Amino acid sequence: LGDHQHRVQMIRGDRVQGAVTWAAIASGIAFDGNAADWLAYRLLNPISRQTLMNADVDEIAIAAHGDPIVGFGAAAVVYTVLTPQREAALADDLERSITKARKQRPSRRLENPPELEAAARDVAGDQSLRALSAALTRINLSGSSPAYMAGLVVPLGDGGPAASPVAPLLAAEALSYGIVITHVTNRKTGWVSPVAFVWFLTDRPAEREAALGTAQVRPI
Repeated sequence: LGDHQHRVQMIRGDRVQGAVTWAAIASGIAFDGNAADWLAYRLLNPISRQTLMNADVDEIAIAAHGDPIVGFGAAAVVYTVLTPQREAALADDLERSITKARKQRPSRRLENPPELEAAARDVAGDQSLRALSAALTRINLSGSSPAYMAGLVVPLGDGGPAASPVAPLLAAEALSYGIVITHVTNRKTGWVSPVAFVWFLTDRPAEREAALGTAQVRPI
């Protein structure tokens, strides 16, 4: 119990380079051995083995303490982070989901405007998701095209996107859209959850399009 706070701090991953999406800890004491004995014993335990051998681990932190009376003790914390490669994979997965749900109706994924990419970085830097909507409004006001840009916030969980937030995308006869990936931070754990901002072209004002339904996601 005495090291509980240290465990919490390690699992948060505040010193990890990147946004942590998941972390786990394997700890214990090798009473009569050294680091090799500690590792061998941890790998015999199914939970510790799953932690240390997880294929999605990107970073590891180790705290060790040797005591000639007690033995060799260590705590190894493994982290998964939201890398650019994982963000790209999430966007591609969402694109496939949208294409499949639209049932052969024409769809075209567009390149993201730099303003939206910048807003996504602001959100990931601990700003409100409203930064994306504000950037979209600025693009609409400054553009001369008859088409409007509307946007939907789509949480990305293990089960994939929910049907209701993406309903306007599925209803369009022809869809031209883009996907911007960002993340929000859980204040309690320090971990992040990925979020997609899906923008699309419409001939209706953005306010009317947004009224069709938007998922609201805020940092916890």
